[in-house]
Amino acid sequence: MRLAPLALACLAALGCGEEASGPPIDDIPCWSGGGEPSDGEVEIGAGLDAFAPIEEGQDLELHLGTQGLAHFFVNARINGMATGEGGDSANLPYTFFGAYLEDGTAVDITECAARIAFSTPTDEGDALQGGRLLVVDGPYIEMIQGQRLRIMVEVLDRDGRYASDERVVIPVVISAADSP
Repeated sequence: MRLAPLALACLAALGCGEEASGPPIDDIPCWSGGGEPSDGEVEIGAGLDAFAPIEEGQDLELHLGTQGLAHFFVNARINGMATGEGGDSANLPYTFFGAYLEDGTAVDITECAARIAFSTPTDEGDALQGGRLLVVDGPYIEMIQGQRLRIMVEVLDRDGRYASDERVVIPVVISAADSP
């Protein structure tokens, strides 16, 4: 897992399952994932327009782009975590997606988490307001087709609560012409 030294120090100061006592979350300039589990939950899913659960070992469409990269449409939903309030991005949770070979090698180009709004609560949790692209680095596209790949999501909310989830999927290539 990629973790910048500054992010690691900031996360260590946040504590585990306690109220945040470290620096405000805005002081983390590039959070790249990692933390200790706390009182929240996140579930990784697929879907650009709506959350769709991903089952362990299922096929997941890998959309070939026109510029030498490819991407998965990923999504997430949370329970017991702050979704963010109003239009102030400082209140939005950091959400980090990643894709890894079985040996732990990262195959995506993600370096920093994004502050992304989650929807109004439902009985099943708060889904992202629109899915995200998990972009696969060009040299890995051919290598991962039909192979086991671990995709994951991590969320760090404004109160320092951290949760992660992952699934093993099998990438199935969809050509650029067939992509939405």
